[in-house]
Amino acid sequence: MKNKALYLSLSSLSLATICQAQWAPLVSDNFDEYTFGDQATTNTQGITWQNSNGATKITSNQLVTDETGGTNSSGAVLPANVAGTGNALYYFDNDGGVARNGINFSATDDTYDVARVDFDFSFVDVDAGNSAGFGNVSINNPNNTATGSSTNRAVTVNLHYNGRVSWAGGGIDLTNPNGSHSMSIVANGGDSSYSYSALDGSGTVTLASKSFDVYIDGDLLGTSVGFDTDLPLGRFGFTSFSTPTGAEFMIDNLETFAAVPEPAESAAYAAVVALIFCVFLRRRSS
Repeated sequence: MKNKALYLSLSSLSLATICQAQWAPLVSDNFDEYTFGDQATTNTQGITWQNSNGATKITSNQLVTDETGGTNSSGAVLPANVAGTGNALYYFDNDGGVARNGINFSATDDTYDVARVDFDFSFVDVDAGNSAGFGNVSINNPNNTATGSSTNRAVTVNLHYNGRVSWAGGGIDLTNPNGSHSMSIVANGGDSSYSYSALDGSGTVTLASKSFDVYIDGDLLGTSVGFDTDLPLGRFGFTSFSTPTGAEFMIDNLETFAAVPEPAESAAYAAVVALIFCVFLRRRSS
């Protein structure tokens, strides 16, 4: 009986360890390797940002700024980085065009059942009386550049002129939207629910299939928000809308992760443990 009790304890511990989500790093970018006033291009991991505008366009674009700001060689005026330190990526749309880019999670266009995106951000210009949205951040499938439509986005977090961040069924009006804030998104594209340790330390969170959780400034605010469209998870992106003008938004310290082990792997490991346990019982009874 002592051996059996020990085995049961070890089995329980193994299953708990297997099912505990840990995070394997994927693509990341703090934008410090780029030159002030240029677009983000290929990062230090060899993964390339896909940009919608020409590098010299000054009325709507996505350009790298630094801690002091200034005017780039094409004449675009860029504010100082307030989202983080060093360089940041500044999105602006002043002509009704589009500021849009994105980066795949991996150099080989891989997709993931459970993915996480973290970044710092700031609303550069805020119109307190205007609650309209000007754009969004998204998670979608690799190489998808048509993220202006919800049919091309799995995860959507909306950005508003008045400094509001929203998602289906919820949102938050930021205090001091011009300051530095953080956002984390955990998305589950798998066919079953997924449990992980909450990023705010509040315990275990169960995330429904085809949904995502949103953390703003470290707090879990949106839970199991449904996907817009069932797409593979393999890319982070930003887009401004084509009609609004005056959109200004900044991100820094982008990090992305995959859950390790993936849900399918957890199920496989659990099956192996169960099989070993059955063999053990069978031997004990013979």
